[in-house]
Amino acid sequence: MDLDSETEESVELLSLYKQEPGEPTLGRHEASSGAHKAFQYTKSGFLLLCLILTSSTLWFALPSLLSQEDQPSYPYAQTINGTVYGVRDAFNQDLFLGIPYAKPPIGNLRFRQAETLSEGWQKIRFAVEYSPHCIGYGDRQEEFQQSEDCLTINIVRPAGHQRNLLPVGVYIYGGGTHGGGSSDPRYNLSMLVSHAADVGLPFIGVSFNYRSSIWGFISGKEVVGTGNSNIGLHDQRAALRWIQENIGAFGGDKNKVTIWGGSSGANSVGLHLTAYGGRDDGLFRAAIMQSGGPIVETSLRSYSAQEAYDEIAMSTGCLEANDSLQCLRDLSAVQLNTVFNNSAQATSKLMAAFSKPALDGDFMRRFGSLQIRESQYVKVPILSGVVSSEAATWIPKKISTWEDLFQFLTDDCRYPPSVIEKLLAFYPTLEPQQSSPLVPPIGSFSDKDTFDRVKAVIGDIELNAAQRYTCQAFSSSAKCFSFIFDAVPTWSVDPRVGVPHGAEIVPLFQNLNEFDLGEDEEGYRGMSKLMGTMWAGFITALDPNTGLNEHQKKWPLYSLENPENFIFNATGSGLGWSESDTYRSEALGYIAEILASVFGR
Repeated sequence: MDLDSETEESVELLSLYKQEPGEPTLGRHEASSGAHKAFQYTKSGFLLLCLILTSSTLWFALPSLLSQEDQPSYPYAQTINGTVYGVRDAFNQDLFLGIPYAKPPIGNLRFRQAETLSEGWQKIRFAVEYSPHCIGYGDRQEEFQQSEDCLTINIVRPAGHQRNLLPVGVYIYGGGTHGGGSSDPRYNLSMLVSHAADVGLPFIGVSFNYRSSIWGFISGKEVVGTGNSNIGLHDQRAALRWIQENIGAFGGDKNKVTIWGGSSGANSVGLHLTAYGGRDDGLFRAAIMQSGGPIVETSLRSYSAQEAYDEIAMSTGCLEANDSLQCLRDLSAVQLNTVFNNSAQATSKLMAAFSKPALDGDFMRRFGSLQIRESQYVKVPILSGVVSSEAATWIPKKISTWEDLFQFLTDDCRYPPSVIEKLLAFYPTLEPQQSSPLVPPIGSFSDKDTFDRVKAVIGDIELNAAQRYTCQAFSSSAKCFSFIFDAVPTWSVDPRVGVPHGAEIVPLFQNLNEFDLGEDEEGYRGMSKLMGTMWAGFITALDPNTGLNEHQKKWPLYSLENPENFIFNATGSGLGWSESDTYRSEALGYIAEILASVFGR
């Protein structure tokens, strides 16, 4: 759901990735070949040192490349597995890219929890480019090289702070848990890290790849029974442990780590808060969740993970094997990818079945809403929010009337009709004079009232009620800051649609140069800087107001007595303000009561 972005001015970093023999990189439909697509950095005037090496020169001794006078220009760090050399860019940042944090999950390690790297390297390893994405599916995935060998981590640090350990912001990308990758330029950390340093709130930015879709969230009794469910979440956990062991070598403070994500990445963050019944393993001290959180859907009512597993096993000839899961491990990546692609094209339900975390009694022990209610979560400060029209681009095409919505929720989603009838009563029809025709129509909708009501219902069920419920709980045990992003991205959507899911990504990552911002350009750029400063303030000092001047609006703490959201908006002179979190209180309150019993969250 995240917004696409392309660069106004970019510099290519040529591929240095050395593909191991026998481990093909895969695209959406077929194995791909050739050089890794160049990654685009998205800040005007940015020049990145391009190292042109043959694939055989990835590993070699330092003296063969660097003279004494050259050595200072190459930042390096001594990890527990060996020395890595990065590159310094024109942002005055040190980049360390594509560092492995676990063993490659290939062969017999497929469909297993990530294993710690047990061996190091004796020679210099150059960490100067992003690795391929993990194999995935969906929006934009085909644009990137993909491979099973993908469990790598990236570090972006402002130069000149090596003597002082800096706070660390660890970003977990979204993608519906069926795709995505850390090299996606939409999530380029360089500009945000640069802005944070400019305003006196320096932090180290970290991102990493993790397995998704069938490769990371395969489920069924064969998987859960062997302790190999929620593999993608275990990948993330392995990366967080690697950070604890190694970030000090890069100038980061392991005791000041904030985990942070958007969309399904925010869901991942939330699940780390509730992991193992809320056990605190000391992996982070704070969390940021943008349009997601710990209260997530765990299975589809119309197509179970077991049915999906059986379909894949049957399609590969593994269903009758003594150990069907091992049989799937023994397939080549190309074989399994091809079968899953063909099956997923036939039914989107199969794709969705392997994009949900599993209630395995271990990592995920209960529905998130129940754990939140019982205070079974890590008690750390959180920053949490949504956009003002989360479901604006999610409405199924079959819905064009209020009656269609009722039928969809009761027939397709299998929610009890009596529950849905009661819920929809909380969304009254506007008076005729308040509504307006949609000319031209938005999708299948001909009047704005129905469109707005439908997107409100779906957004409330999917995200809004859970976000409020989470903030209410956390505010009683730790600091909580809540926001609503309400700036319409007029360059990418019909303004009548509202502010869709993922709209906050572009301004937060300071990635505005490519867009025609029109008459709101000054406001949008100001809001972008405000967001960057507030996120940096939370990462560095656990308070988004750190670094603001006396003229800027302050972000109030969320509390049960005074629940307030900070509203980000690019119009007017304020760029943001606070208001009471009381919108649609009856509807959201009712949904919160039945999050587990009806919605399975």
